Amino acid sequence: MARHQKDILESGLRIVSQQLPNSESVSILISVQAGSRNEQKGQYGVAHFAEHMLFKGTGKRPSPLLVSSPIESTGGFLNASTGYESTNYWCKVPENHFRTGIEILQDMMQNSLLNEEEINSERRVIIEEIKTIEDYPDSKTALNLDKLMWPDSALGRDIAGSIQSVENINQETIRAFLDDFYLPTNTVISIAGNVDHDKSIQSIDQLFLTHPFPGSQLKISPIENV
Repeated sequence: MARHQKDILESGLRIVSQQLPNSESVSILISVQAGSRNEQKGQYGVAHFAEHMLFKGTGKRPSPLLVSSPIESTGGFLNASTGYESTNYWCKVPENHFRTGIEILQDMMQNSLLNEEEINSERRVIIEEIKTIEDYPDSKTALNLDKLMWPDSALGRDIAGSIQSVENINQETIRAFLDDFYLPTNTVISIAGNVDHDKSIQSIDQLFLTHPFPGSQLKISPIENV
């Protein structure tokens, strides 16, 4: 099996790829090194909220359906997750639709509308997610254990935030978080499938240089201080 290849673009964006000649699909993951531990007091849950909002529409694709359908219509899928220290967006598509996959992810990352109506609608969805933990004893137990182990740390909080903190999150809060942390120097793009590394670099370079990341320098606290 071929070894993976790595490159760093002039912007600081890191790319890791591994070509799999026998694969008929390609998986693309964009990992931003920012999660719930990067949140400010009173804004707990904003990393998770921002992840949800990136699926809700862009200037070019102004609805959730228009964001997801170009990938799903190929038989692929699109998803994301938020953790304590990273937020990850990924898709899997047939290898001949690689360009479609990377275009959709780039558009989500850099051109999301953050529509107020969608934010208010998604707030209700997230609050219901927070409430449902009460219906799952194993999840509730795990969260309580985290609180005991990390009482004064982000690691002891629910990644989704609390009902009160989510109610306080608005468009300005989300945009500020994206501007602070969704930076090329803070992002890794990982690709695996039947796609040449140089072709990957070319596509990513074109897309991400044409539509630069917002923000400036990464601001992150040492883990012992959060």
